[in-house]
Amino acid sequence: MCVQVDGVNVSYLENDDFKTGMSAVCVHKLKLSQAAELSGVNNFHHDQLAKTGGQEIINTGLFFYSTGFHFTVSPTTVMTLVNRAKKNNKVFLINLSSVAKTLGKVLDWSEDSQEITLKTAQLEKASGSHCNSAGFPYGADTAVAVHQGKVNTFDVLKRAASPIVDMSGAGGASLMASPLAYLRICCFSSA
Repeated sequence: MCVQVDGVNVSYLENDDFKTGMSAVCVHKLKLSQAAELSGVNNFHHDQLAKTGGQEIINTGLFFYSTGFHFTVSPTTVMTLVNRAKKNNKVFLINLSSVAKTLGKVLDWSEDSQEITLKTAQLEKASGSHCNSAGFPYGADTAVAVHQGKVNTFDVLKRAASPIVDMSGAGGASLMASPLAYLRICCFSSA
């Protein structure tokens, strides 16, 4: 796998009884909505961690990253990784597919994107010497990230809508790639 060249270890569940899943995207003018049926994810089980290479990845990992799917499908798996990161002062990262402004309303924080991102980064954490960082994209609006209590904004380059191809199916992972690379290089190089 090409990511292993860069030191990324992944462990996928492969099961001949279940298809990976499928997704559909509805597009109306410039609005997009995605629906997904994720058979592979829905059949993930904590035992997967004990299979070939799983324990080695857990024991040697510097960072642990999980998408939000595992929180509903296998919370035991998530907590195993969280506890391992906590015990060994490693970084645990999550990607939740959440609209920040909705999160701000639900938690009665604010509708201001910078304030929501700052409050997310200030949430209590288990332990460790690493600070909480948070980031939210806001579509075509300015993206906001907080690291070490500092609010950073990133303007989105304006492009004509016609040549844009939305690759929404990999949205969560692709949106996390740049922030993860930045954190690894700039913030946790001694991890």
